[in-house]
Amino acid sequence: MKHFMTLMALAFAFTAGAQTGLVEFPYNPDADNDDIIGVNDLMELLSFFGNEFTDENLAINEDETSAIYQVSGEWDFLMCKTKCVELPSNKWRMIDVQTLTEFRSQLPIANIWLSNEELIFQDGNSILAPYLAVSGALSHGGTTLQETCVCETHERPKVEYSYCSGSSLQSCADGKVADGWYPLSGIASNPTFSGSAGHSSQMVYQAFWRWAE
Repeated sequence: MKHFMTLMALAFAFTAGAQTGLVEFPYNPDADNDDIIGVNDLMELLSFFGNEFTDENLAINEDETSAIYQVSGEWDFLMCKTKCVELPSNKWRMIDVQTLTEFRSQLPIANIWLSNEELIFQDGNSILAPYLAVSGALSHGGTTLQETCVCETHERPKVEYSYCSGSSLQSCADGKVADGWYPLSGIASNPTFSGSAGHSSQMVYQAFWRWAE
């Protein structure tokens, strides 16, 4: 049963893309947003069963943390920004230079709109002007030009947490830092009670975080 549910979840992750033509980070099997994975969520999955998953306009990087989507047709600058914002999950935006570099081999040889960059003049004044990627170079383009529109989305970095407590707080904290943990600001304390007289003492905690592997 466990393996069956795993396969069903994987199938949904792919077939959901067949419905929208896009990916969403992170994948959420709770289709009806009731905080329970139940029959309604399974029925949503079954409605996709047998669909074909193909989308030539979508590309995902090797570690599956970023994706780009080429909007069909050509659009002016403002419409391109609008098209990206309107994509499912509301986590898409116009591609920037860094993502363009990562996906360059998977993009068409065309003028591609890039997200706004600040243009600073010699007199210190600056304006926001749209850039175009033109045959491997960057160029400023008028906002009314009809060009290729590419959108990007990224998975949020995963974070894990831990803590130290008790009389060995300092040695525990030193070990955490040595293992790549970062202390969260502030030390928390919580009163504890013991004995028939109900004497209280303070239990001290230090929280830590790090990027999950």
